[in-house]
Amino acid sequence: PGHRKAWNAMDTAIHFSNNTIKIVTGQAGRDRVRLNSCKTVPLPEGVLINGLITDDGRLKEILTGLRRSGAIGGKAAMVIDSSDILSRAIEIPFMKPANIQKIVGTEFDNLDTAAEAMLFDYTVLEGRIGSENRGRVLCCAMPKAMLDSYRSLFAAAGIQPTVCDTGLNCLIKAASLFPDLKVSPCVLATIDSRVFSCALYAEGQYLFSNRYPLMAEPGTPDYAVEVAGRLSAIH
Repeated sequence: PGHRKAWNAMDTAIHFSNNTIKIVTGQAGRDRVRLNSCKTVPLPEGVLINGLITDDGRLKEILTGLRRSGAIGGKAAMVIDSSDILSRAIEIPFMKPANIQKIVGTEFDNLDTAAEAMLFDYTVLEGRIGSENRGRVLCCAMPKAMLDSYRSLFAAAGIQPTVCDTGLNCLIKAASLFPDLKVSPCVLATIDSRVFSCALYAEGQYLFSNRYPLMAEPGTPDYAVEVAGRLSAIH
């Protein structure tokens, strides 16, 4: 009682999805997040599709306007959500980070895209599994061209990227703040316009996830029926 947890400096994250930009500003504590502001900016049709920038001029104009209005500061984290970003949770023995990086690349050997055109990285999900000398990591593969396009966008808008993260990894981080997810196995379902995603958790740990396109127009009765169908199909 009376003890105040230290908060990190104010951070801004920009989430890019199919038809919106979401700007969140807040502070992270040891086991909490304090939100200062949250803003959703609709995008014109066809500017951003499945995380791919299809009209960089228009998106640059929008982002620059947000920067000038003060909605975005000079630094921000970029969060990209796309089915072209591949993720896979695996168990590995304890080893040096450089060796983990090599293993991550081999997890995506079956890609049609050449390895030289991809970026590979990982984040630690579990530092130790029980008493074993093993842990779990989330492997990630992203097209280099995709990240390059966002770097160019940020540079043109006068924003310095502090970090690049994926939508899934951010969801995993957010889920770790909810005690209820640590009690029993559960499925966390999210909807982002035309994308339905669900992730399986057991004892608070992420296991795997799937994402599905939603074909109906958002806000229509057909959309509600399609979402209900996806939810009822979860077992």
